[in-house]
Amino acid sequence: MKPISEHSEKIREEIRKKREENEGVSLSEACEIMGISRSTLYRFLEDGIINKVQQGKSPKILLTEIQRYIDS
Repeated sequence: MKPISEHSEKIREEIRKKREENEGVSLSEACEIMGISRSTLYRFLEDGIINKVQQGKSPKILLTEIQRYIDS
């Protein structure tokens, strides 16, 4: 996985495109974007560092949540 800094510009661009739609990504996609393992993402969710939403049947991570994490 690439470090977060390499993904930062990619995320900013995706957020600019999807901000109005408030789209989310799957947990696997969030892990890839953030450069973290699935277990780390679950720990972040449990600790309230990252929030998830339910979109249909699947939990999603909003791109704005990922950006907030990257910017912190």
